[in-house]
Amino acid sequence: FEIADLRPSAIDHDLVGRVNRTWMVQHEFVPVREAPDGRVVVAFADPTNRAHVDAAESAFGRGVEIVLAARSSILPVLSRLEGKGVRPGLSTHEARIVEEVNRVLNAAVAAGASDIHVEAMSDRVRIRFRQDGVLVHHKDLPREILPPFANRIKILCEADIAEQRRHQDARLFYTVGDQELDMRVSIYVTIHGEKIVMRLLNRSRRVAALRDIGMSPHVLDRFLLDALERPSGVILVTGPTGSGKTSTLYSCIQHIIDAETSIITAEDPVE
Repeated sequence: FEIADLRPSAIDHDLVGRVNRTWMVQHEFVPVREAPDGRVVVAFADPTNRAHVDAAESAFGRGVEIVLAARSSILPVLSRLEGKGVRPGLSTHEARIVEEVNRVLNAAVAAGASDIHVEAMSDRVRIRFRQDGVLVHHKDLPREILPPFANRIKILCEADIAEQRRHQDARLFYTVGDQELDMRVSIYVTIHGEKIVMRLLNRSRRVAALRDIGMSPHVLDRFLLDALERPSGVILVTGPTGSGKTSTLYSCIQHIIDAETSIITAEDPVE
C-alpha cells in the first residue's frame, strides 16, 4: 500500500466533514483527497480489516482507494482538523477499547476456541472461551468497560448500538493473519448488562476426511456400513456446542458426494 501524507494541508477538509469523527476513530481511517477517477483516497491504520473498509465505503461509495497510515498518526490528525474535532481523551479511550476487543478476538483464535462469551457480572466483565466443548475462563475486565466494549462489537457486526433492551443477532468477518473468520454474534440483555456470544467459524478451513475426524476404526466401519452407505433413512448427530457436529456432517457429505448423487443441504445459517 502507498503511504499516506497526513499533513493537515494535504487533507481535504470537506471530505472529513462528511463523516462523523467518532465513526472515523472507531474504524481507524481518515479521508485524504479525491482521486482523478472520482474515487476517494482513504488512509487506514489496518487496510486488511474488512469492517473498517466497509465503514469508509458506506460514507464515500464503493471502491475507495486505499492507502496506509500509522495508527498513531490518524487520531492526532482527526483531533487537529477544524470543526468539532474528536476530544483527545475520548480518542485515547476508544483506541484502548478497539485494542482490547482485538486482543480478545486474537486470543480466541490462537486458543482454537469455537465460541467467545462476554458476560456481564455484578462486579466485573467475565470473558470465557469454549475449547473442545468446555467453557474455559480467559480473563476478567473492569465492570465499566462493558458498554464501550459491547458497542465496539456492535459496530463491527453492524448491529444497532442504540438498542440495549432486546436480543440482536448479527454477523461479522474478522481476519487474523491468513485466517478469515466468519463470526455469528448474539447479543442479549441480562440483569447486569448485555451478554455477547460469538461463534467462530474458520472460512479457510478445509473439510476433513471422515477417517480424520477422530472416530475409532470399529465405530467408523459401523458408521459407514450402517448409516452412510444405506440408500435411505435419517441420521441424527447430537452433542454440545463445539463438539464437532457440523464438522462430522460436512465430512459425511464429502464422503458420499459423487457425480451420480444430488445433494441439497438446508442450513441456518449456512456454515
